[in-house]
Amino acid sequence: MAEIDLPTVAIGVPCYNRPAMLEQCLASRRAQTYRNISILISDNASTDPGVEAVGRRHAREDARIRYMRQAVNIGATGNFDYLLFAADAPYFMWACDDDWYEPDFVARCVERLEAEGPRVVSVITETQHETPEGPYEFFNQGAAFRKSKSDLAVERMENMAWHVYGNQLYSVHRRDALNYRGRSILAWFGKTSVEHSILLVLAMRGNLVTLPGVGFHKRERTITCALTKWGIYGGAFPKNKLHQRIFGQWKNIRRHVAAYLDYRKIVRALELNIDDEKRVLLALRQAQTRNARDVAIGWRQPVAMGAEAATTTRVA
Repeated sequence: MAEIDLPTVAIGVPCYNRPAMLEQCLASRRAQTYRNISILISDNASTDPGVEAVGRRHAREDARIRYMRQAVNIGATGNFDYLLFAADAPYFMWACDDDWYEPDFVARCVERLEAEGPRVVSVITETQHETPEGPYEFFNQGAAFRKSKSDLAVERMENMAWHVYGNQLYSVHRRDALNYRGRSILAWFGKTSVEHSILLVLAMRGNLVTLPGVGFHKRERTITCALTKWGIYGGAFPKNKLHQRIFGQWKNIRRHVAAYLDYRKIVRALELNIDDEKRVLLALRQAQTRNARDVAIGWRQPVAMGAEAATTTRVA
């Protein structure tokens, strides 16, 4: 297929007060081997003038880039939503200003989306977490989403209840899947577990696929990486000040109950048929109960990472 025939991917970059990171992030977007992209920068009223300087310079250097500055800070969700509605392309992805990508990230994702057709709505690669201390030891997060598994929304939502890979929010998406019943998918989440709620709605729209191999680099705190890894592979719960501050027994229970109530509100608003609604809510209730129990006792039965972990890492 000639490059001119390739579908456009709109990349929405929400940013605020991190000019050095924005510089790295834009460089990685411009270096994509998939050339038919548009890059939309939404500066959320940064107080650091360096953000505007970086954004405007890249826009002058590359006609695919458009820099936009909000007059007032509209909040993170508002900024994400603004970029979605500003985009006009069949594929769309959010790309935060502190993350970066391997050069073939977009090409690999679009290739899979084109091959699968409408049954797959989102594609991402595995993630390499980058901490202040350096790259975190790689671990697979998307093994449960390697293949497009089901044409039934209820089965996809059950799978999402049990196997959340939060970074799927930063997939290459079919843009029409990011809206449901006239509302942006961002409008469906509640106050708890934001990414998870959004992904649950997205799973209703179609399959989410994770490709093996690192294509996405995400900055995280070391403890966040440790907690994410524990959620997938189990073992001893990471014990530290964060554990005592957030996951005390009473707070642990309240947090998981609040998350379930949030999920229940969203699922009921989606107006599934009664049997599917019951199945999804049961899976969510069981998943939240298991996680709360395992956090409370500080232990989850370990799951082997498997041989794939040794073969999927790619050095940037």
